Amino acid sequence: MTKENNITGYIFTFLPISIIAILFLISWTEREYVLKDDWYAAVAILDSARTTEDQVQKKDYIDRGGKWLLELKEKYPFHPKLRMFVGYYYIQTREWDKAIEELHVAIDEGKGGIVNQIEYQARDFLTNALMNKTQIMMQEKRYDEAIKVMEESYPYAPEHVSFLNHYANMYANMNRIDSALVYFEKVIAVDPRNTRIREHVGNLYFNIANNLARNNNFEGAYPNYLKAIQYVQNNPHYFNNLANVELSLNKIEDAINHFNKAVELEPNNATFKGNLKIAQSRQNIPS
Repeated sequence: MTKENNITGYIFTFLPISIIAILFLISWTEREYVLKDDWYAAVAILDSARTTEDQVQKKDYIDRGGKWLLELKEKYPFHPKLRMFVGYYYIQTREWDKAIEELHVAIDEGKGGIVNQIEYQARDFLTNALMNKTQIMMQEKRYDEAIKVMEESYPYAPEHVSFLNHYANMYANMNRIDSALVYFEKVIAVDPRNTRIREHVGNLYFNIANNLARNNNFEGAYPNYLKAIQYVQNNPHYFNNLANVELSLNKIEDAINHFNKAVELEPNNATFKGNLKIAQSRQNIPS
């Protein structure tokens, strides 16, 4: 076979492979464009609605961006980021149920992703939708329905601080303090340096303990004062009240230590000093 024939043979041998490679690159580039660029462009249109005061223009931006996202969803129904953006669109239109449904799918489909992680952002959007939906329900006194909505979404955001905090506040507003504390303590488990929540939880335990102590239920008050101090270590009233209960329970040494702590935190408080003297006077009296 001549050199010319060899070259011709090579050309025809590799031509189909080259065509396949080119087609692959074209299709891949097109797919990347659709998956990476189109929904960002659609979201940019949605976001434009937030920059205008013109209500007609605002509605046009939302309608156009949403229409584009829904068309993309038809083509790529299982792409988590796209479903997250569709959820974001429904937040803009205040269609809370649809938003929640889309964001559940986004979190499910995006679970465990390494590249382009969306779970946290999706949970932010989900919490936004849930807060809006349940706030309306709470105002309408549909408490059980509101709690059910949160229960159904809990598996999608079990460690999301804003979600847990909202859940806890719902229970607190219903005066279901025990249930509220469960979710406030979950917030602290995720975000132990959250001073505001720690102080709030400490105050809830302190109030529970005070109510029990007023009814002479010192055994019940005691662990609640301890829980209050677990979360707030710099409030002298917590230590004083705990010490008073310890005195009633004949825990004299503990009472002296905690009265001392109260005085240390507020040295000029005459009540704390007087309580400390009473406890010290009982130190050597047989029980």
